[in-house]
Formats: sequence, structure tokens, C-alpha cells
Amino acid sequence: MMSYPEAPERAEVILRALRERGRVDIVAPRRFSMEPIQEVHDAGYLHYLEKVYEEWTPDAREVETQGG
Repeated sequence: MMSYPEAPERAEVILRALRERGRVDIVAPRRFSMEPIQEVHDAGYLHYLEKVYEEWTPDAREVETQGG
């Protein structure tokens, strides 16, 4: 089975390469309200995103313990 390509290590490699080339400024994230997000996304979709992790996590743990 192929591993998922998006991993923290991948981001670290990209960030290191950008820093070495002097092409990145790291800034602290800013806090935003939900208003801009609610303007462009359906309420049902946002509700799904708020709940999906809780709903999905037990299945994920089961797969991990089975070696999947």
C-alpha cells in the first residue's frame, strides 16, 4: 500500500528549501472570525467539517489497530 504523500516531513522539506533560497518569510498566523468562511461555504459543509473528525476517528483507530 502506498503511503499518503502529505505529511509534516514533506512540509518541512519544502520550507527548508525555501529558506535556503531566501524566498520565505515566516509570520505568526492571525485569528479570523468564521464570517469570511461562512460567506463562501454552505452551512451544511461547515457543520460536516466541525463534526467529521469526531465521527471518523473511532474508525481510524480501528483500522490502525488492525494494521491497515
